[in-house]
Amino acid sequence: MNKLKISILLMLYDAGEKGLTDKQIADRLDINKKGFKKLETALSEMKQHNDIAYKKGMCWIKHPEQFFKAEVTRLSRTFGFCKRLEDETEFFVPGKFLLGAMPGDQVLMRPIPSRTGEPEGEVVSILVESPAQLTGMIVEEDKHCYLLPDTMSKSRISIAHSGNCAFAPGDKVLAQISHRGTRHAEHRARILFSYGCAQQAASCAEAVIAVSGIPTEFPEEVITQAEKLALAGVQPADLVHRMDLRKECIFTIDSAESKDLDDAVSIQRRGEGYRLGVHIADVSHYVRGNTPLDMEALHRGTSVYYADKVIPMLPKSLSNGICSLNPGEDRLAFSAIMDLDKEGQLRAYSFHKSVIRSRVKGVYKEINTILAGTQTPEIAEKYAEVTESLLLMNELADKRFRISASARKMPCMWATARWMWPRPATPVCR
Repeated sequence: MNKLKISILLMLYDAGEKGLTDKQIADRLDINKKGFKKLETALSEMKQHNDIAYKKGMCWIKHPEQFFKAEVTRLSRTFGFCKRLEDETEFFVPGKFLLGAMPGDQVLMRPIPSRTGEPEGEVVSILVESPAQLTGMIVEEDKHCYLLPDTMSKSRISIAHSGNCAFAPGDKVLAQISHRGTRHAEHRARILFSYGCAQQAASCAEAVIAVSGIPTEFPEEVITQAEKLALAGVQPADLVHRMDLRKECIFTIDSAESKDLDDAVSIQRRGEGYRLGVHIADVSHYVRGNTPLDMEALHRGTSVYYADKVIPMLPKSLSNGICSLNPGEDRLAFSAIMDLDKEGQLRAYSFHKSVIRSRVKGVYKEINTILAGTQTPEIAEKYAEVTESLLLMNELADKRFRISASARKMPCMWATARWMWPRPATPVCR
C-alpha cells in the first residue's frame, strides 16, 4: 500500500463500524477538489483488493476483525516477530511485509496465510515509532562510510550527520535511526557511539548489552538507598525472631572470582544420620516493596552474566556487600534445615529466618583437592575449620546419588542443596 491507502485504512480502522464518507476522508486528509479524483481511485483499488467496502460514497473496513495492533519485538536480517497487544500472540512477519518497522514500534497488522501453521502476519502501518537503536559495523565503499547492521537488514544503511562521534571503518558502533524509509535498507542512521574495533570481543559484548537495553548504571536514588543500608550493617533489631546460627560451621562454595556469595551450606552428624543446612542471603530484608531499590530490581528482573561481565540486579554495596555471605561477617539469611537418616533419606525439614557467620569462602578447585587428598599445606590450613564438614558432606552426597530416584521427590530446597554439592564419579566441583 502507498501512503494514501495506509492513511485511509487507519482512518477507517479508527472509525469502526460507522465508517466514513469519501468527503470526510478528503477533509481529514486535507485533499482539495483537484486531488479528489486520486482519492476515489485509491478507494476503488482498495475495494478491488478486498481491503475495504466502498459504496455510494460510504467507506468502511470490510473485515475489521482481521486487523489488530501489535508491537515489534525482534528482527533478524530477513524476518521479524510482532506481539499482538490484545493477547500477546506472537506473529512471524516475512521481511518484505515489515514496512521498515523497528523493535518497539507499535503497528497495525493483519494475518496472512501461514506456511508453517504458526501465526503469520504483515504490517499494514506503523502507528508509533520507537527511538530505534541498533548496533553494527562501519564499512567503507567508494570512499563513503555506511552502517552494516548486526541484525535487521542484510543491506548497508546510509549514515546521517553524526555530530561529534568519531568512528572509522571496521568499528563496532551504536546507532539510532534518524530517517525512516518504507524498507529497512532505506533508513538512515546517526552514529551515537563507537566501541572500537569490531574484531575485539569486548567491543562486541558492550554493543550487545547496549542494544539489548540492559542498564549498566543505577539511578542515584537507588545507589544512595543501597549505600545507606550497607553502612548500617546488621543491627541488633534485625536479629529479633531469627535463629542464631553464628556458632554453626557454615561456609560458601563458589568460583574463585565470585564476589556475590548468596548461598552457604552446613552439615552435622546426628546420631547415625545427618543434619544438613542450606542458607540463602535474605535480600528481602533490605529490598522492601515499592522502594527505589525494589522498583529498580523489578525493572531489571535478574542479574546478567555475559561474556566476562556481570551486570548486577542490585548495586554492589548490596550484592557484594551486606547481602553477600562473606566469611567472618554476620549476615541475615533464610535457612532450610534438613534431617536425613543413615541411608541419606530425608526425614524432616524446617525453614527459618536466621543470622549466620560463614567460616570460609570455599573455592571449587581447592575443595576438590581436599576430597582427592592432594591439597597443599596452604589449602589444608585455609579449610582446617571446615574439613570435617566437607568430608561428611562428601559422604552424604555419595548416598544421595545412590538413591537419585527418591531425590526427585524431595522438596525444592533439598534440590538446591543437592546441586550445590555435585558428585560425579571423580570428585570435581562445578
